[in-house]
Amino acid sequence: MLTATFVDPVHSPGAPKSPSGSYTFHTIPYEYKDCEAWPSAHKPTATEMMEWFAHLSTQQAEERAVQISERFDRLQRSIKVYLSAGSLKQALAEAKCTKEVFYRQLNRCLLPNPVTGEGIVGWAGLISQLRLKGYTRVSDGAGTAGQFQKWIGENQVWRDLLHLMIRKGNGGEKLTGRKPDVRGVTRNFIAAFSKPVGKDQQPKIPLGQYPHDGKSNARRAIERYIDRFVTSHLDTTAVWFGEDVADRQHLGTGPQSFNLATGPFDVLGSDAHTVDCIGFIILNGPSGPQKVPVTRIQLVVNLCHNKRLVTGYSICFQRQIEARHVEEAYLMGNSPWKPKKLTIEGFGYTEGAGFPNGVIDGITEINPALIRLDNAAQHYANGIRTRLRHALACAIVWGGVGHWWRNAITERFFGTLERYGFQRLPSSMGNGTQDPHRAENPVFEATGKGIEWDELVQLVDVLLANYNARPHTSLGGISPLDSLRATISSRSGFWISRPSPPYTVSSPRIGVQVLRKRIGGSVRNRVPPYVEIGEIRYTATCLSSRYELIGKHVYVHLPQDIRTVECYLDTGPCIGEIKCMDRGWSLSPHSYEIRQTVNALVRNGEMWVPKDGDPVVVYFGHLEKKAIAQAAATGKHLVSLNASAAADLLLRGAATSVRSPTAPVQPANDPRVSRNKFIGVVLPANWE
Repeated sequence: MLTATFVDPVHSPGAPKSPSGSYTFHTIPYEYKDCEAWPSAHKPTATEMMEWFAHLSTQQAEERAVQISERFDRLQRSIKVYLSAGSLKQALAEAKCTKEVFYRQLNRCLLPNPVTGEGIVGWAGLISQLRLKGYTRVSDGAGTAGQFQKWIGENQVWRDLLHLMIRKGNGGEKLTGRKPDVRGVTRNFIAAFSKPVGKDQQPKIPLGQYPHDGKSNARRAIERYIDRFVTSHLDTTAVWFGEDVADRQHLGTGPQSFNLATGPFDVLGSDAHTVDCIGFIILNGPSGPQKVPVTRIQLVVNLCHNKRLVTGYSICFQRQIEARHVEEAYLMGNSPWKPKKLTIEGFGYTEGAGFPNGVIDGITEINPALIRLDNAAQHYANGIRTRLRHALACAIVWGGVGHWWRNAITERFFGTLERYGFQRLPSSMGNGTQDPHRAENPVFEATGKGIEWDELVQLVDVLLANYNARPHTSLGGISPLDSLRATISSRSGFWISRPSPPYTVSSPRIGVQVLRKRIGGSVRNRVPPYVEIGEIRYTATCLSSRYELIGKHVYVHLPQDIRTVECYLDTGPCIGEIKCMDRGWSLSPHSYEIRQTVNALVRNGEMWVPKDGDPVVVYFGHLEKKAIAQAAATGKHLVSLNASAAADLLLRGAATSVRSPTAPVQPANDPRVSRNKFIGVVLPANWE
């Protein structure tokens, strides 16, 4: 099928001829007479010649490169002489060629630039056999140059089919291919030669008719066509290079918003990151202490955009973070920081390392004006949208789907953190399967080399604290902490931190959950007033004597440790602190989520807590038994969710990992070491 109006979508049209046909010294445009201002050119080397022409040997490539270089220098000298003096005789003496050849090379340099369409080619026109304009085949003569281009231009059905395959990445009409490649599209297009195509079911191309010759089937020409089509059509970027690459094509070219982070803590970016490193926990099994791998750490970091400063963080041993972990990161930033007791030999804090609240005088709380979050589902939880926003009295901005650049400073920080520390560990998983830092078996390395879970926690704290003390290029070569100190003590201006809003019955402190409960009790049976939280009664002197409140509703503020909570009347006044009345639940610190989990296990018959026994200790033993049983059943070093939950329980502070004061210090990878001992816990005699 012939199309008289076919426009080549791949090859650019040939360069237009000079309007005067051929330029000379007297007719050359004035703006081009200064040849010193012409675009420069790169002369090909022998190595490049061998890459472009595989059939050339090393000696042949060197000889050809020398010939091109000598010819280029000779013609360049002649053109400079001609345009400076206007003497054709002197120019021909330098060029050592005929007048026709000299003028042809001069006008070749003055051709319009075929790449940009602006200006001239310049000195690149003197490079031998350099194509400066596209080739279009016209006649059906001998040879194959331009034959496929001519055929695809004359057959619209085949052209549309090939373009569809390219745009869909070898997928169907509605679905796109997942990992397109040039050879795959070429193979499927050649396969279409032997079957009807198009809505009209055009017959197949007979064997022997171009391009269906039964041999190469114009494979190389089709591949070159696909490469050029993908290069010249931006609408194929998402399919062939991914959505992220397509989104970045015009990144930074639109209108620029003004900087919101003009002062310290004006804007904090929060994001979660999976630490690509695996650790283990030592659990007591029937045969003694056993190392069980735990899941990778989930790290939530708050970063000041103005000072590139880490203000706080939180970690957990879970597959995904929860909204409470984001709150914990802000709670950590508003609590004085103290260095952790390190058990890793040869590892420690650098001089001046730490976090703002704890190492800088005058910083007692951090209250941002704006928080930047991405579009993770956890960031839309009520605890962040309402509770955290009210506690900090700030605005929250969520980024769009896939728009990582909305929080680019925080995203870039995580890449720096990984390269700085975690990818150097033996159990590192690297940044992908092809990363040379990735261990062959990270789980085996974790248990074999002795990377305990609490050592990973120490590593996080040290790396973040040291990061705040390292020089930063965007801060003029000083550390974030020193930059903050300079701002606070500046004589040219002053900085006042944002105060925290007053907390009320409906706007509690950071990390505090609000529940509305009914006051129970009985005047007739003289049951003192109480509030039931998590199936456990709470009361105190401030409430137990106020029988007039029975039946009314109150608001209770649940902190991280709910053994003691604050109670408020429905109208706003504070009744006071009320305490847990169950002896077992009063032994170990625990959160509301832990109590709900334990109560669910007890109701389902999966766990039993003896009278006055510590439910947290029983829950840890339950996780320990399940993790040991799972490890024994599989017989392999696999990450255990139950062991991860046990490590997370220890991390939350419900159970503390310590050494016996009389026991000798042993290395972390010693199999005899078991640090999972509980402090502040006295078990009843009948507890098993």
